[in-house]
Amino acid sequence: MGIKVGVKAGSLSGAVMGLIGAIIGIPLILAFSYHEIVLPPSETVTVETLVLFALTINVIGATVVGALLGAFYGKMYDKLPGKTPIRKGLPIGLAAWIVEGPVVMVLTWSIMPILMHLIRVASSFGGALAFAVLLGLFYDKYQ
Repeated sequence: MGIKVGVKAGSLSGAVMGLIGAIIGIPLILAFSYHEIVLPPSETVTVETLVLFALTINVIGATVVGALLGAFYGKMYDKLPGKTPIRKGLPIGLAAWIVEGPVVMVLTWSIMPILMHLIRVASSFGGALAFAVLLGLFYDKYQ
């Protein structure tokens, strides 16, 4: 029962955060011309196509990762520290941030400017905490 509720809550939380992340991230990609490093300018790939692709990938990826984290949350719910669903979600959000923030920064070090890295790490920390809060809220709602 907990895993099923966790997957549902995690998927929804991930989708919301993926959409917010894309809305924040797309201007960063365009501002830093990051897309020109990864994807050389071309007449066949427009900025609009790139934005739609980034939005789609971000939402789908965050939904899948959210479902996995939600399943773990649901399975471990009784063992997680904290008395409320939101407080129980905070360790999950922190773990997600460690992977999504600093680890991804190291992996993409050579293709992104340092300022963009710092913005990503800082904003992903806020996003991870927001994901944890949403996970707790939705888990409590669907339980």
